[in-house]
Amino acid sequence: MWKPLATHAREAGIPEPSARRYLASFKNWFPTRKAGKGSKALVYGPDTPALLKAISEGFADGKRRAEVEELLAVKFPAMNEVKPIPPEEPSSPAQAPDPNSSPPTLPEVMTALIPLAERFLTAYEAQTKALEAIARALASNRPFKRTDQPGDTNPHPDHETGQEGADIKPVNRDAVIARVMELSAQGLGQHAIMTRIRREGLRMSARGEISKSTVARIIKGDIK
Repeated sequence: MWKPLATHAREAGIPEPSARRYLASFKNWFPTRKAGKGSKALVYGPDTPALLKAISEGFADGKRRAEVEELLAVKFPAMNEVKPIPPEEPSSPAQAPDPNSSPPTLPEVMTALIPLAERFLTAYEAQTKALEAIARALASNRPFKRTDQPGDTNPHPDHETGQEGADIKPVNRDAVIARVMELSAQGLGQHAIMTRIRREGLRMSARGEISKSTVARIIKGDIK
């Protein structure tokens, strides 16, 4: 019968520590299997007591390990090079793959990836358009330096001045629209875009800072 090693050792009259040393030295001679489904304990074959006795007698006669193994090959020829039984396959459905299932085919994988690719291309196109608009706006923007000379009452129409001695960033409609589209492509909401534009000092007109409704109209495409 298949039993734990300690039980076989008692039946063979071999101390359990000695039996475990024999097992470690001649493990290929001891067939094993799990004690039960889901158990980690091992049980050993019916010939285990005879194996333990033969090994013990061999060492008692002064034989070395190689000589003991030759003795086992003579006494137990059918067990030569016996390998332990491999562990049981996991029984949990979450761990064991379904043997009847097959891996997805290439068309199935491509079909699953199409929505991801479309979202990526849409975001990429929006980002590209925003960067192109910024580049056009910067290319068309003329530098302006404020002068506080007496009689200078006609400043550049594309610029707005704040308190005396300070410059405010130029009013540039294209730059604001491009910046709004860029921030929208990055996933910012309308309020966050309005706050960012105001913080950066960009304005579409000299009348005041951009509003949330203007941001919404730009994103919707009503303002181009």
